[in-house]
Amino acid sequence: MRQVDALNRLAGLPAYSSGGVVEDGTRRKADLLVVGHALARTESLGEALILISRLADVELPLCGQAVFRADRDFLHCIGQIGLRDDGGEVFRLPLDGEHPALQVIRTGRPVLLTSPQEYVERFPSAWALADRPGIKAWAFLPLMTYGQLTGVWLAAFDAPIPTTDHAGTFLMTVARLLGRSIEHAYDGQADHALSQGLRSSMDRVGPGLQGLTVAARYVP
Repeated sequence: MRQVDALNRLAGLPAYSSGGVVEDGTRRKADLLVVGHALARTESLGEALILISRLADVELPLCGQAVFRADRDFLHCIGQIGLRDDGGEVFRLPLDGEHPALQVIRTGRPVLLTSPQEYVERFPSAWALADRPGIKAWAFLPLMTYGQLTGVWLAAFDAPIPTTDHAGTFLMTVARLLGRSIEHAYDGQADHALSQGLRSSMDRVGPGLQGLTVAARYVP
């Protein structure tokens, strides 16, 4: 939990607490507001997923997350927390395959699987990828970046979750916040790459003409 606490301090949040029951809807909204503000300042996907994990409680028994990104041909896992520890497994699926995340990419609609039995019945060929001890339910939510559907957020739960409109709306709100956080991270990376390119270009300034000195200055 030291890594979690460090990121919480970086985001201006209190230390992580493993216990606590949501007292009412006001407390949940307040938690979402605090995490949402912190997500707006994150610089990496990993930090964003750890911040979202703070929302876990008995009503939202979140135990793992993953983010999938779609390109022209494949769906890739670009980040995860709590689902595997080996770090060497590469997740890549063709877009015409059968998987809950692929269904979200094709339809733009979330997929909620409330039990392992439902997962097996609806997506039998994908079950081997999802079979993890202790996980009881899954939610696959569309991720929008720059106004387009570009990926999927997977939330995995170690206990059954309610199938109410309120729960679905809450998860969709978290997915929207995550999408904006990813946009912020992408923008920061693009700005950094542009800055580095401009700085390196100054090293390529020629010697100029005889008797003339050429200088370059970078002004951010």
